[in-house]
Amino acid sequence: MTTRGRWWLLVALAGSWLGGWAQAVELIVQPLFGNKPSLNGAFPLRIEVRNRSGNMRGVISVAQEGFNYQREYLYPIELPAGARKQLIACPLIEGYGGTVIVRFVARGVTVEARQSVMPIGNEDSLVVGVGDAIGGLQFLRNLRTRPRVQLANRYYYSSYQQQGGTYEVAYCRPEHFPPSTIACSGVSVILLGAGAERMSSEQWRALLDWVRLGGTLIVPGGPGALYLQHPVLRPLLPVQVQGLGELPALDAVGTFAGHNPPLDKATVTLSRPAPGGEVLLQQNGVPLIARRPYGLGVILFLAFSPWDQPMRSYEGNPALWQRLLQVVPDLPPSYYLRTLFQIQTGFQEYPYAPFSPSPPYPTTHFNVRMPAAELIIGLLLAYFVLVVPVNYYLLRRFRALDWSWLTVPLIAVLFVLVLSRLAGDLYRKPLSGEIRTALLMNAGDQNAYAVNSILLFFPKAGLFDFRFEQSDMVEAGLEQQSFGAVGTPTRVSTVESEPKRVQGYRVRSLSLQWFRYTRPVQLQGTVESTLRLRREGATWRIAGTIRNTLPYDLRSVRLMVGETTLPLGNLPSGGTLKVDRRVPVGLRPAPRARPQSPPGYYFPGEFMSPTLTGIAQQWSRRLGHVPVAALLTAEAEQPVLAPEMSNAFQHSARTTYLVAMPL
Repeated sequence: MTTRGRWWLLVALAGSWLGGWAQAVELIVQPLFGNKPSLNGAFPLRIEVRNRSGNMRGVISVAQEGFNYQREYLYPIELPAGARKQLIACPLIEGYGGTVIVRFVARGVTVEARQSVMPIGNEDSLVVGVGDAIGGLQFLRNLRTRPRVQLANRYYYSSYQQQGGTYEVAYCRPEHFPPSTIACSGVSVILLGAGAERMSSEQWRALLDWVRLGGTLIVPGGPGALYLQHPVLRPLLPVQVQGLGELPALDAVGTFAGHNPPLDKATVTLSRPAPGGEVLLQQNGVPLIARRPYGLGVILFLAFSPWDQPMRSYEGNPALWQRLLQVVPDLPPSYYLRTLFQIQTGFQEYPYAPFSPSPPYPTTHFNVRMPAAELIIGLLLAYFVLVVPVNYYLLRRFRALDWSWLTVPLIAVLFVLVLSRLAGDLYRKPLSGEIRTALLMNAGDQNAYAVNSILLFFPKAGLFDFRFEQSDMVEAGLEQQSFGAVGTPTRVSTVESEPKRVQGYRVRSLSLQWFRYTRPVQLQGTVESTLRLRREGATWRIAGTIRNTLPYDLRSVRLMVGETTLPLGNLPSGGTLKVDRRVPVGLRPAPRARPQSPPGYYFPGEFMSPTLTGIAQQWSRRLGHVPVAALLTAEAEQPVLAPEMSNAFQHSARTTYLVAMPL
């Protein structure tokens, strides 16, 4: 190569390097909990945008690439010159894998990044350590989860002879922990570590709402456990912290694990049992392991730190943690969210689960009934027979075939009048909606988490805008399959701002569609409980009071203890119910025989019919042989958590309370 050619090559290389460095916008995407999220759970991403040019106003689009995906999450963003901004996106994962595409789009600028996704199976659990420590939990990947009572959902991923799944482990820095409950919906267990005290109040609220939805929060003690004194967490612990102490050996831990105890001395957190807490292990009067139900989840206290010595290098850690994870629910909140959604909508998404039938379709107050498919098909067949063979035969017999130009339109008009008679009333009905809300709360707590579904009837086609106040998640366009195909859009986009918005949502005439959204709620009262469970000979007795301080009545109150359901009637505002009943605690129904699977499918285990009784029984089974908490359910018409629409619509509401009551 000549000298002139070498100079041109150097100039080209320098130009390409400067061009790459001078790229207008840089997009960095990092998964917060690894790239193996739970199926049907959220996949939280930390997205950083760096602007190296002038002022920009654009939008970040997040969508899962795959077959027939319909969801897109939009994040409006303004980028001043030289700015660097971060946000957390929480797309829900459907299907067995694929790629999440993140795009930044502004005037004249489009930047794209891709993140691969490999969801874990329905039997698997995701464990996340939140703190400054990274590593030390790898042994969890060799443990087995407990078999789960499966929900009849759209996607099932498991081997034929699955006897529990495996654990996946991820780590997250406290400053990166997402301040959103739904972001953790696919996480089964969160383990706190040193540094978690730096989390903001918003992050703590999201974490406790996640526990209320069914998550397991493990709170270790030890010298670095400053978070034990956080004003949000401290009242919810199963123990009352008194300070630090030293034990010469953790002999009780070895007995609990069925293994040799740790060899060295250990610094532990000294405490005493708190009301509502249950001590599972103690040594010399010092509680080492204690738990407390909170909502559908559990807060588990460890007096020692698994991140520090001697526990970090303890050879019995696999046996210890296998036993620990047996005393907590070990279920992701997405498990209960999916169940509650199926209860509210009245149908199951998985079409090949005939072994556990769905509850009947719920009736709607606006009484919308589509014409039966059989009737429509019959009318079309009658029209075809009348127009072709009958019309032709009669005109030919009377030698009037030239009149076919008149008889065929007349027959068509006649059938149009019949159809308009059948469906005409539907077009005259108003835009209507029926809201169903499930409020999850703990007894004595005014904070609750709402899982909402709204069935909307659209009498006429058009474009509609929605606003969802203070919502963590909005899933739009969930069509009620039982009413036939009404044409959902090819892609539904939600603007992830406050409030969350769905703009330009297109529907056809006579559409019946579901929308789902979740949000935290601050109530004006609560449900208080003094219930206690005690043994009386060969049976158990539950006794105490339940008091309603909410400003409205509760109807159809039921108390579910283990496999037993106790109907208690109605509970007026300010009223008190006295409970004193014998319950057969500890008895489990005989297991069902394995049914015959349909051709081409297999039956992986027991399916749970989506009912509140099914939720209570599954929850009780996961907590142990003798229930440590009861679940109260009740009906009310408040609060009404309706979305705002661009068009006025009529709506009614039905709220179901699920109140966890420690025993």
